[in-house]
Amino acid sequence: MADIRAHSQTLLVKESIMAAVKPDERGRVRLSEPLLRQTEGRIVVENFDSLCVTRLIATLPRRSRVFSRAPHRGGREVVLSRLDVYYPLDDCVWRMRKLIMFVMWIVFPLVGAFVFLFT
Repeated sequence: MADIRAHSQTLLVKESIMAAVKPDERGRVRLSEPLLRQTEGRIVVENFDSLCVTRLIATLPRRSRVFSRAPHRGGREVVLSRLDVYYPLDDCVWRMRKLIMFVMWIVFPLVGAFVFLFT
């Protein structure tokens, strides 16, 4: 994968995060650089007062996960301090991996054996 910052899933996740934040707070929200973690990406959201997590989850790509860090401020009050958004980085090779493996492990050996036996 060349650059995770230009990946379509990353751009979609950033747009979803900004849509879930109040318009007057968008200038203060800090999004970390996207990190590549095997077949998924991670973006950390910080410095927000309020964020509609329901709207965020509804607009994220399928199989995305959102984790929050919420330290207690005495009593029952809980304040979110950070969100970690994990999202899949599917591409056409990954989506077709089963077909590719079938061709490489079954079709090619069968064709090779057929050519070897009958030539």
